[in-house]
Amino acid sequence: MVTREEQHNRRDNAASRRRGAALAELHKALKAMGFYPAGHPLRAESLRLAFGALREAVGEEHLLLAVGKGGLCRSRRGSGRGG
Repeated sequence: MVTREEQHNRRDNAASRRRGAALAELHKALKAMGFYPAGHPLRAESLRLAFGALREAVGEEHLLLAVGKGGLCRSRRGSGRGG
């Protein structure tokens, strides 16, 4: 039998993997923007993939993502939690 804690850990691990995949797609899109010229179809495709990965990672929740010299900081609006 699976305990509640194990179920919670599985959900957290899955969410962490989705967030990691979204960040990887954002990184690829950023590199594509710098590599391909304006109007190149792979720029649009890269952005589409990054957007899809972000939508999957966030779902219907709001996400505030701050980018700075120290890295990324996330905060879910309305949850009362910082990240």
